[in-house]
Amino acid sequence: MSDRPAASATDGPASTPRIVAVATMKDEAPYILEWIAWHRLTGISDFVIFSNDCSDGTDAMLDRLAEMGIVEHCPNPVEPGKDPQQIALRRAFAMDKVQNADWVIHFDTDEFLDLAASTPDGIGTLADFIAACEGGTRADAIAIPWRYMGSHGLSAFTPKPVTARFRRGSRMAPRETHSANGFKTIFRPGGFDWIGIHKPKCTDTTRPLRWLNASGEDITKVFGGEHSADGRGRFTRGTLGFAHGTLRHYAVKSRAEFLFKRIRGTAASPFQPNRLAFNYWLSRNINSVPMPALGGEVLTAEIVALEADPALSRLQEGGRKHLTDRIAQLATDPANARFLETGDTRDRATQGPGRLLCLGTHHKTGTIWMRRVLRQISDDQNIPMQQLLRIQAMQRLPKEGAGILVHWDADFPRPLYQLEDARIIHVIRDPRDVLLSGMRYHRVAPHAREKYLLETQPGWGGLNYQDYLNALPDDCARLIFEMDGKHRITVEEMLAWHCGAANTIELRYEDLIVDTDCSLFRSALEEAAIDGLDIDKAIAAYWKHSLFGGIADPNARDDRVALHVRSGAPAQWRTALPREVAEPYAAQFGDALKILGYASTDDWVAECPPAAEIEGFEAPGSAASTPDGPASNSAPSTGLLGRVLG
Repeated sequence: MSDRPAASATDGPASTPRIVAVATMKDEAPYILEWIAWHRLTGISDFVIFSNDCSDGTDAMLDRLAEMGIVEHCPNPVEPGKDPQQIALRRAFAMDKVQNADWVIHFDTDEFLDLAASTPDGIGTLADFIAACEGGTRADAIAIPWRYMGSHGLSAFTPKPVTARFRRGSRMAPRETHSANGFKTIFRPGGFDWIGIHKPKCTDTTRPLRWLNASGEDITKVFGGEHSADGRGRFTRGTLGFAHGTLRHYAVKSRAEFLFKRIRGTAASPFQPNRLAFNYWLSRNINSVPMPALGGEVLTAEIVALEADPALSRLQEGGRKHLTDRIAQLATDPANARFLETGDTRDRATQGPGRLLCLGTHHKTGTIWMRRVLRQISDDQNIPMQQLLRIQAMQRLPKEGAGILVHWDADFPRPLYQLEDARIIHVIRDPRDVLLSGMRYHRVAPHAREKYLLETQPGWGGLNYQDYLNALPDDCARLIFEMDGKHRITVEEMLAWHCGAANTIELRYEDLIVDTDCSLFRSALEEAAIDGLDIDKAIAAYWKHSLFGGIADPNARDDRVALHVRSGAPAQWRTALPREVAEPYAAQFGDALKILGYASTDDWVAECPPAAEIEGFEAPGSAASTPDGPASNSAPSTGLLGRVLG
């Protein structure tokens, strides 16, 4: 099943219900217009917005929107000892506008509905979402699950829309963190007694209320009846549904915006310095799957229409300046500056000794090398080593003593990052070199080790991945095919890394391969400080299996190493990646290179030589190319191939 909500299956156009959104805000001026614009497009007819203790122009912006007839603004100042959000929700439920609505939903300014694309412009509507979930039978409430949206590796705030800046999020199933079980509820107000933060409440447990999830499945037994007055509720494996829609939760945004969120306070609390620990960032900065931007040109046009009002435009700019000024103040603190620069949240002064040495790599980023090093360490020092692929495997972790844990796609279960005695080393490599190495390897790799090479697709003429790759007419065509194949998956995995955890250590293959005195690897082990690990013996194992050490002589390499390694040199792309491939590569993966820190612009393309000038390269039209192979433009679409290889 796709992680993206599927198109609604309705028999005809749904009637247009009157839907009221209730929200509480504090210092949200940079984001209000986008949030309003998007949800007007999804079919929300009325906005009832409460604000408290704002200092960035939010109140004035909401007042102007109220003058324009777009929202109803309700100032909601904090009362000593009371929760302003709960007061706001009680006030909202007593309003005629809310009581007389067909449906009501309460959600926040960092939450955006992502509904099935059932309209011609690709924007799903709540009317069709409700019709698809109800399936012809009446429901009283529909629970819409969160999808956390990560930072996308971004540090700074920019005025570009949130929905366009942050396009990586959490998987919907299995859920990646306990907090991701959150949701908000759209409901018919007549069946309930008051609005809750996550679900409406009903004190009459005998009232026959019908609850659905966002796949249209009945979850009344968990959310209704005696559970109707429960607080938050939780999705379980049997009650989570997201086929018709999700709620994108931009809980952290960029690193700069998260720092501001930490000190801002919320509509549910007064000003509280550093109210959010960095664990909040670590558990919600989830970048596992790519997501399309919401709305596209249609949303942009709607935002521009609101910004055309001079007062709204001026207030929005004032809110942005307030945000950037506060971030600049926060950056004067060394810990904040380090976090902004690197995403590093660690506090070495309070970090205890490590016990579990964890290492994650990716395809063609030194996996065979690191696998052999760690296996040697395990054998030499009698330290158990295991792959940790699923959360259930955490039950088998050693209870005491050192242990070695590995994942060759660097996709450790998220709870591992919360273990105080885990030290996680992550190895990445310049994706351009990964592309070159991957294409060469996949032409000759044994199927027994790389089973995806046996996959076939319509349009490949009955050939599998490897045979189709080899049948392409030249190396340019092969690199383009590889870009949309295994390479795309590998880059997605590198981007999905849970960066910023206090117990992680980031290493680059390019640095390791020239680490001839082993100082970099030694430094990483010393920083990990694994209790019981003999670092000198570990360094001996590292040297033994390194191309600059024990296997520097090609004759000393066994067949498997020889199969994987051509040169191992860093920055091979400068001499081996043809410009004819570099240009489309920059178009597809330029942002990834920037996020991963390998290129700040696309100017690197000019450094790449033409294919005809690369020694040994099978350029288009060269004598070495294969004229009778399949045309290079017959490669399958990215999405189709991605599903096969995923």
